[in-house]
Amino acid sequence: MRKILLALLSILTFWQAYGQTDKHGNPVFNSVTTSEISLDGLTLISNYYTLKNNIENRNSSVYISASPQLADIENAALKLPSDFFILTKAGKMVAMVLLQNDPKRELMTIIMSSNKQATFPCTLKGDITENRAHELIKEGYDPSASMENGYLIFNNNRYQIISNKDIEEAVLDLIKKEKLDKKEAIRNSNAIKARNEKIYTC
Repeated sequence: MRKILLALLSILTFWQAYGQTDKHGNPVFNSVTTSEISLDGLTLISNYYTLKNNIENRNSSVYISASPQLADIENAALKLPSDFFILTKAGKMVAMVLLQNDPKRELMTIIMSSNKQATFPCTLKGDITENRAHELIKEGYDPSASMENGYLIFNNNRYQIISNKDIEEAVLDLIKKEKLDKKEAIRNSNAIKARNEKIYTC
């Protein structure tokens, strides 16, 4: 898992043009792994970009301030990427899927073997992800914040929550529809074919 997360850090430049970088020139946007599910020989790892240790962290790409104001936290919670997924096989990354919220909601993908990127429409309904809503409550940014009946009440505003289940289903549907789990196999097959053709023509 550590190797996967380190590798993730090295390719974030393909996802977002964040300002802060580490000593290797890679964006720093800290995240945590939330779950793993098995998919016919593959593993889908769910991850969450936290607000804590990012918006108040000077070394983070999304640093706001050491003591961000409530309105700044609210804006970051709604606009910054929240959930992303890593599809792996035998411990190696095959593809990544990121739920992008701003400037519009999309599912962004990258095939690791080719660095090929793509974006797809996302029809998920709601304003804020479940993971982010839970973090806002847990960290106590707004003491009066609450979650009720699928909504988050934060800074006197009401936001519809996008459930983890709905996000996961959208990602799984995209993986199946775009055959993201087959991209590595297809690339390897084409590479072998090209190599054999080269040998034959020689």
